[in-house]
Amino acid sequence: MRPPAALSELTEAERLAVWAFRRWVAGHARGDCGHWTLVLREFTRVCGGRGGRDCVAALAAFVRALCRHAGQVIAYHEPCCPCLGADEYRVISFLAACQRRDWGCAMALGETLVVAEGIGDALAAGAKLSQLLERWGQVLPRRGAPAAGRLGLGREADLASPTLH
Repeated sequence: MRPPAALSELTEAERLAVWAFRRWVAGHARGDCGHWTLVLREFTRVCGGRGGRDCVAALAAFVRALCRHAGQVIAYHEPCCPCLGADEYRVISFLAACQRRDWGCAMALGETLVVAEGIGDALAAGAKLSQLLERWGQVLPRRGAPAAGRLGLGREADLASPTLH
C-alpha cells in the first residue's frame, strides 16, 4: 500500500495535525506570528479554549524538539499546499504511534527525524501533543510505515536544522 501523497487522502485529524505543523513552522521561518494565531484559533474551535491553548503549547514544544534535534533538514509544504511530503507523513505517523503508545514504532519513526540524543525530547513532546489531540477526539489512524526517501511531490520548503530557535 502506498503512503498518502495528498492531504485529501488523510483523515480530518491527520489534516489538522499537518496543517498546524506547517503553520507553526511557517511562523518560525518567516517570523510571522499570524500563523500561530491561526493555529490557536483552529485548535480552540476544535478543542475549546483551554484545550486549544494546551494543544498550541504542546505543538510548540514538539516543533522546538524537532528543530533542536533534527538529524537532517525536515521538509514541509506551504500551509495551503494540497500535497503531502514524506517528512510530513513521518511526523503524523510518529504522532499516531505516540497516541497509540506504540513506543517501539514511535522510536523508530523518531530516529528518522531527530538524532539519538533528541529522541527523548521528541517522544515526550509528541506524546503530550498526541494525547491532547486524542482527548479532543482527534484520533490519528495507524498507517503503513513511511519510506526513508522523500515522496518528491510539489514544492517542499526546509524546516531549519537544529539552529532554528
